[in-house]
Amino acid sequence: MSAKSPISLLKIGIGVAALAGLGIVVSNYRQPESKEPIAVASPVVGPTFATQTGTIHLSDPNSTTIQLGILPLGAIRELEIEISGSKGGTLREVQSSCSCLQLASLPKDLPTSNFTLNARYFAVATGGVDVTVAMDQIDASGTSRIATFRMVGEVMPGDAARSAQLTELVKTPTLALGSADPAMFVSAKQAHLSVSSKQGILVDVRSVEEFAREHAVESLNIPLAELRPSMAFRDREIFLIGPAIVTDPMQKACARLKQQGMDRVSIVEGGVSAWQVAGGKVFQELDPQPAIGSLTVNDVVQRVTPLAVKFCGLGLGDEFVFRYHFPNGQLFPADAVPAEVIEQQLAAEPSATLVLIDQSGKNYGSLNQNAPAHWLGRVYYIQSSFDEYLQEVSHFSELATAPIAQQTSTVNGFARRDKMQRVTRPSSPGCGTCPK
Repeated sequence: MSAKSPISLLKIGIGVAALAGLGIVVSNYRQPESKEPIAVASPVVGPTFATQTGTIHLSDPNSTTIQLGILPLGAIRELEIEISGSKGGTLREVQSSCSCLQLASLPKDLPTSNFTLNARYFAVATGGVDVTVAMDQIDASGTSRIATFRMVGEVMPGDAARSAQLTELVKTPTLALGSADPAMFVSAKQAHLSVSSKQGILVDVRSVEEFAREHAVESLNIPLAELRPSMAFRDREIFLIGPAIVTDPMQKACARLKQQGMDRVSIVEGGVSAWQVAGGKVFQELDPQPAIGSLTVNDVVQRVTPLAVKFCGLGLGDEFVFRYHFPNGQLFPADAVPAEVIEQQLAAEPSATLVLIDQSGKNYGSLNQNAPAHWLGRVYYIQSSFDEYLQEVSHFSELATAPIAQQTSTVNGFARRDKMQRVTRPSSPGCGTCPK
């Protein structure tokens, strides 16, 4: 980009005066001419990990430009783009024509309201960067709505070992995480009030095994794959409750039920732990009940973004690999993080959910021994190792990118059994007070 038109962030739909008020330099700005010689400073190379933002309005003819600056080879950037004017539909086309950057997978399904598009890109080769990503959205009415954003900057040589490591990492496609649709969510407190007054029905969509270990006493268990519209649910508020982190299959199931006539269906934020914090009764297999909640590796792999979730790696060793998968995460050297460190993380981000992952996946009990009660609904632990998470990411990515000719039959991105094959469901011990 020319030095005469620096752009740090161009927010579409806002006048030049408003942009100036925000401290944003617009593209038609001209520097006053100076006869004094200008000293050429050494380029300032940015950090290896960083988050950058932009704003887009669908169908706006202009483009948002994001100034990347000078990137070191091997840099990883998290991209957060606020998108307004969405009417739902499919992200049909993404175009990019720069060999210096590799853009991670973007979600194909777009929400029906304003949302944040999260993506990652990686500096994989040196040279000038000028990339335009064009999104062609087809909404429910069949109307094409186009938006673009442009990234400019330069990639300079960096750490050779890290660059080689990134070259290997990007050979495995990154997860195409779905985008959260805020219109589908409801707080646990609001859901609890409705269910307590007999206005609503609480449906736990997790597996039978997960339900048996922990569930809200007031809930019915209907696994996600078996969830169908029912006359028994009509004229009632339906609250779907599942993992603490909302998953893409769960959000799609909610959208499908709405399309099939169940307008009053929504997802309870925070899962069972949030339900308990809101005053709901919970059956828990473990005694005493843990203050740190648990998540499965599938919950994390299939999560939607953006959600106020911060990942903390415990004793994983290689920060670069960890930050490749969790760009905004933080790595700690030991498997057992002191309680005061977690308290600091929670205080720094009061609305965030803290998710812990380590190399063994077997420290759930020890971490809970000294966990204070107020961590309930805020702190969670993935009961799988980091290596198992990486294997699941690779497996999920391979299935998601499999050629159509393979005719792979999947549910939520994973291979499923033949429809004619019955699956024996294990019996649930229950808690003695759950609705039958």
